[in-house]
Amino acid sequence: MSDVQSHKTAETRIWVAFRDGVYDITDFIKVHPGGSQRIMYGAGGRLESFFRFYPFHEKDHVQEILARHRIGNLHPDDILKEKVEKVHDDYEV
Repeated sequence: MSDVQSHKTAETRIWVAFRDGVYDITDFIKVHPGGSQRIMYGAGGRLESFFRFYPFHEKDHVQEILARHRIGNLHPDDILKEKVEKVHDDYEV
């Protein structure tokens, strides 16, 4: 996870962690539907809390986009073991 944390600028490439994966989202930032400023809040960190707050990220097509940017795996000691509860989504149909 310390490697992920050291990649949070365009110069160092922008990495994030989600579940057991590491993702380089540098090239995706400019096309992120929520804007580049919002996605940068997660730079160098984990996405779980953002995805809980914005639950539409759990949709299959979003997960497929994220998967295209996967560059590696977290060390087993860095994988979150906590149970993630589903947050109520007022926009869910």
